[in-house]
Amino acid sequence: MSAEIKNALERLPRLPRHCNSWVAVSKTTGEVAVETFDPRVAASIDQEKYNVIPAYEWLVSLNNRRAQ
Repeated sequence: MSAEIKNALERLPRLPRHCNSWVAVSKTTGEVAVETFDPRVAASIDQEKYNVIPAYEWLVSLNNRRAQ
């Protein structure tokens, strides 16, 4: 594994105990581009264009928006 991938893996947000995936959310549109269960895929996503967050965090944000 390359040093670049290792560094990217270390920067990924930790998944909550009950969550098994990350989503890539476009910084320009706010829409989810992809969901992945593979930390190597999550680490390889262009983080200048996308926020990579636990899927649970994304779902909570959707519920909060609907509640408002």
